[in-house]
Amino acid sequence: MAMAETAGKADRSQLTFPPISNHMQSTANKRQSGVTDSWTYLDPRAVSADAFGLKEVHAVKVKRFREQMDVRNYDLAGWQTCAELTDYDPDSGEPLEAAEWFVFAAQGKIKEVAAL
Repeated sequence: MAMAETAGKADRSQLTFPPISNHMQSTANKRQSGVTDSWTYLDPRAVSADAFGLKEVHAVKVKRFREQMDVRNYDLAGWQTCAELTDYDPDSGEPLEAAEWFVFAAQGKIKEVAAL
């Protein structure tokens, strides 16, 4: 089964957005500076590997989605991606003024798929 097919069957309900350590760059600071489209790395332990169709997450990053294309078509070579419409900033855990789309990307061990 191809990577894209595996990602499509991932359980996205297990994404969590806890506040992260102070050593990571805050999206609130980026919003104030006007830079909102760069990636912020999150603690890989903060998300479920199942949300990305992975066995184990080694790295995870997030960015606000502000592009004109359909968020469901977003792809990043070498990463498993998913989009989430959320009322909370995934970096700080603080509530947003309005729900916004964020793209999450993860790398890790891909789940073994049983042969048919």
